[in-house]
Amino acid sequence: MTIRAALFTLLWSTTALANEAATVLFVSGPSRQLNFAQGDILELHLSESGGQAEVFVRLGEPARDALADLTRMSVGQVIDIGFCDHIFTSPVVHAPIDSGTIVITGTTVQRAEALRALWHGRTGCDELAPEIFELEAR
Repeated sequence: MTIRAALFTLLWSTTALANEAATVLFVSGPSRQLNFAQGDILELHLSESGGQAEVFVRLGEPARDALADLTRMSVGQVIDIGFCDHIFTSPVVHAPIDSGTIVITGTTVQRAEALRALWHGRTGCDELAPEIFELEAR
């Protein structure tokens, strides 16, 4: 199997696996979107200060590798990170994210708590209050 074929298989299987379960978090680049389900996320931690929150998300394999490939192809471009069809943030990629760790800064505590509840399976997108989403739907 060529490297290109192996990469395609890896990316396809990651996306397919995530789509079988409910998407907790998505990362959308110029060429495609990755949907991460509960099982793709190993850890999700919140940090709060002054009414703002940071969310630290650590992905397992193969989700980590798919994120690395997406960000490698997106250096210098904007990617969208969000959940429930709403964008959390749209950073410019300065370097590939090889660690599998996504840090979302400058969000509300309410929104960060909603993401954590989704990850724990305590709620679904259809159960979240609309005021959690300050940005327009995708």
